[in-house]
Amino acid sequence: VILIQDIRAEGQPFHQHIDHVYFTRPREGITVDFTAAVPGGVPHRWFATDELERSFSLPAPDGTLVPVAEDIRLLGIRAIAAAE
Repeated sequence: VILIQDIRAEGQPFHQHIDHVYFTRPREGITVDFTAAVPGGVPHRWFATDELERSFSLPAPDGTLVPVAEDIRLLGIRAIAAAE
C-alpha cells in the first residue's frame, strides 16, 4: 500500500508524507521476539483485530492522546487477515 498525505501544520511549511506499507511474515523456522524493544526505545504493543475495529487513541511523546487514524486501523486489520 502507498499512502500519500498532505501535511499542513502550524509553523511548518506544507509538505507530504509518502508511506510505503508492506505486510511481511517471518520465513518458516525463524523465531520472532515480539516483546523485543523497538530501536530508539519507542513504546509499542501488538493489537488484536477486535481492538482495531473500534476507534481508540494512543499517547504522543508529550503525553497527549492522539486518535489512531481509521486508515491505519484498517491496514492493521488487513495485515492480520493476510497473515492468517
